[in-house]
Amino acid sequence: MRQDKLAKELLVEMFNRVGLEVSSYAEVEEWAEANGDEWFRKRTWTDTQEQEFKKWAVDKIRKAFKCTKKTAEAEYSWFHLMWGWRVDNGEITCER
Repeated sequence: MRQDKLAKELLVEMFNRVGLEVSSYAEVEEWAEANGDEWFRKRTWTDTQEQEFKKWAVDKIRKAFKCTKKTAEAEYSWFHLMWGWRVDNGEITCER
C-alpha cells in the first residue's frame, strides 16, 4: 500500500471517530476545504479516543509497510502531528 493511500484511509477513519461520518477521502477534502487552512483545529477528541485510534492506526501502518511497532509508532506520530485532532478532556486550562 502506498503511503498517500494509507494516509487517506487513516484520515477517513479519524473523521468517522469524531462523528463526521465520511465514506471517502473526497468527503474529507470537501470538509477540510469548507473549514479553512486550520481545519484540524475545528474538532477535538478525548485522550481515550486518540489512544484507541492510535492503536488501530499503528496496526494498519505495521501491516501496510511490514515494519516494526516502533517504526509504525514513529510514522503515526508524524501523521498525528500534521493532521490529528486536538485532545480535549474537558479540563480547565490556564490561558497565558
